Amino acid sequence: MGTDKGYCFDSMSFIYLVKRYPKHIAAFKPIWSALETMIGKSLILSPMESYLEIEYGGDEVSEWVKENKRHVFLEPDEKDIETVKKILSKYPNLHDKKKKRYDADPFVIALALNRGLTPVTDEKRTHIDGKKNIANVCLNYGIKTMTLVEFIEKLTG
Repeated sequence: MGTDKGYCFDSMSFIYLVKRYPKHIAAFKPIWSALETMIGKSLILSPMESYLEIEYGGDEVSEWVKENKRHVFLEPDEKDIETVKKILSKYPNLHDKKKKRYDADPFVIALALNRGLTPVTDEKRTHIDGKKNIANVCLNYGIKTMTLVEFIEKLTG
């Protein structure tokens, strides 16, 4: 589904991107240049809930999301909220009840579904304690996910 329409990043993908591929290292500059071009074209999106999961961290990742808030992170619209409700009614274990703050996973899936985006997540299709994750649920909806490394490979050709 939808790679030409763009990508929907989960929170961990942004965290891994910033921490594992630091912008200041010369070898990673092509990744960041291509990423910034895609952000400028609104091809990299994420739900506001991902921003909220990351922004309070006080580290380089929270700084990056704050700098890119208005270009990347979308507030859910009515259709997104309805889709999240449907996803959670079908997959109640997708929501991590132990999280004290925000849980962006259902919003990532809803954004991908509603806008034809490809989710970027490093979550594997596992069933830990019966909990579903983005990769499981996307598979059930017929949405192909990609890992951050797969995204970078596609990005840098």
